[in-house]
Parts: sequence; structure tokens; C-alpha cells
Amino acid sequence: MLTSSTATGVSAASAATAAGIFLGMYPDAMLIGFVAGLVALLHVPPDTTQRTPLRIFALVAGSAFLSGIFSPIASAATVGYFDWAKAIDADALRLAVSAAIGGGVHLPWARKWFAGRADK
Repeated sequence: MLTSSTATGVSAASAATAAGIFLGMYPDAMLIGFVAGLVALLHVPPDTTQRTPLRIFALVAGSAFLSGIFSPIASAATVGYFDWAKAIDADALRLAVSAAIGGGVHLPWARKWFAGRADK
């Protein structure tokens, strides 16, 4: 169920995703990153100090922007460095990379590492 803080953060993130599309990023990669951010939002504890609108916006919009910016670069680098990747369709590889980037940022070990760095 969406609370008011969740709805506020998600609606702002969807507006930021639409703005990124106008900046020339791949819309399919950004939308996949947006959905990956929504899935990652399910793993944020329901504590009110953890689910602030700013954190929700950063989580979802950050996933979309990272996917939109880095998925073409990472898929081109994959094709350049690995011979087996040349047999994969370029669009399919870019979409798979955008899903990995959008959802991979929120892995539990990464969140623990960033939380440990923030405490220092």
C-alpha cells in the first residue's frame, strides 16, 4: 500500500525520469531502471525514518538515471571486451545491462557498504 510519503517520492521520481528522456537518454533503459528502483523500494525497511520522500526519490530516480546513462556505455564495453557478447542483439544486451544497473545498485551488500562508509 502506498503511503503519502511513498507516493510523493515515486511521483517526483517519475517526473525526473520523464525529464531524463527529454535529455536524450534511452527511454526503455530509463523505464527499466525505474521499475528496478520500484522493486528495490520493496526492500527498504518500512520504518518511517528509512522511507522519507527524499530517500524514495533518490532510490527510484537514481536507478532510472544510472540505467539511462550507463547502460549504453556498459553494453558497448561488453561487446568490445568479450567476443561472446558480439552474438547477442545490441538492444537486448542494453536492456539486460540496464536491469542489472538499475536493480544492482540496491543489493544488500552494497547498501551495507555505503552505510558503513557514511558512518565514517
